[in-house]
Amino acid sequence: MADYLVNCKVCGMQVAKSTKICPHCGKRLKMALWLKIVIGILIIAIAPQTISGFFSGLKSSINKSDTNRSSNTTNQTIIDSRPEEQKQFESVIATFSQQFDKAVNELQESSYRKDRMNAIKELKIDTQINGWIGTLNQLKTNTEGKAYISIKLNNNLTISTWNNALSDIMDNTLISMDSALYKTLINMKTGQKVKFSGSFFNSDLDYFKEKSVTIRGAMKTSDYLMRFSSVEAIN
Repeated sequence: MADYLVNCKVCGMQVAKSTKICPHCGKRLKMALWLKIVIGILIIAIAPQTISGFFSGLKSSINKSDTNRSSNTTNQTIIDSRPEEQKQFESVIATFSQQFDKAVNELQESSYRKDRMNAIKELKIDTQINGWIGTLNQLKTNTEGKAYISIKLNNNLTISTWNNALSDIMDNTLISMDSALYKTLINMKTGQKVKFSGSFFNSDLDYFKEKSVTIRGAMKTSDYLMRFSSVEAIN
């Protein structure tokens, strides 16, 4: 007889195996046939959609991963294609940006700035550069409609025009509306990778003219002035 008895999962009392409801606690021991049918129908209806959704999501994740991998590869290829003089210039700026943090007074800060100027001088980079690569960081116009731009080479280094006519009165870096460069820039947007050419300005303080007001700005977030001759999108 014991073979035909089971323990109720709620109260633990023994009941007949065929009993549907425990006589001791009222717990349902067996699922009603109609409920089994309903659950079966729901499983049949939902399972294909769940499986399809799973594989669809998996495929989407794989495609996204492939896209990101392709994008990273493209960006790395662009970075690697920078002219050698640009790589050297960026390296000098990065080195002295780190060294500047070690300065304990303004005398040391000024010394680091002079050392950086001499290091740039040793690179023998001409004021006229061609085919440098960066990211278009700013693309705007002043009150006269002239364009001013900035191109970021990395997080600590930018090359740009002046953004107002007063500052630009001697340098002529603002881009006129009737210029070929303006017509090229009009179809571009910030965030684009670009290849650019132009001219630096000589400086006794930084070798190439740097726009920052403070020495910390000049050394930590360098912004060099340029008169651009061409800017073209890479992607």
